Amino acid sequence: MELVGTTKQLQVAGLLAQGLQNKEIGAELGMRPRTVKQHVHKLAYKNGIAGKRIAVLLIAKMTTGSAPMPPKLLKPKQQQICRLVTEGKTNGQIAQLLGNTEHVVKNYMQDIFDITGVWNRNELTRWYLLRKNYIDKFSAGVDNYCGA
Repeated sequence: MELVGTTKQLQVAGLLAQGLQNKEIGAELGMRPRTVKQHVHKLAYKNGIAGKRIAVLLIAKMTTGSAPMPPKLLKPKQQQICRLVTEGKTNGQIAQLLGNTEHVVKNYMQDIFDITGVWNRNELTRWYLLRKNYIDKFSAGVDNYCGA
């Protein structure tokens, strides 16, 4: 199946499929590794791919025509952070409330973004509010699945 994306994003995907790392792809295309990562994430988003190993899922979609979609599982701590983000709290405020460092909260946020397939706090707020009733129903520990 053809991936949908810009020419640069498709070039990145092609080099990724050849087994090159972000640093190598960046050198090949004259961009920073972080820019390569952004192209991969945007390409995944455009093609409906979300989850932790986005590069693997992109390659799977390129070679088989479909990407396995991991379930959107949010752990209780991640659900709590989603709720706090929805309330407008900053990473620093969330860190204070949870007794963590801001760096730990940033890591949680990146994991949450990867799991939910969103790109920023606004999208996360929308994603969370659309699923809030479902999350509340199962947050008692029965099942923490937050599917669409």
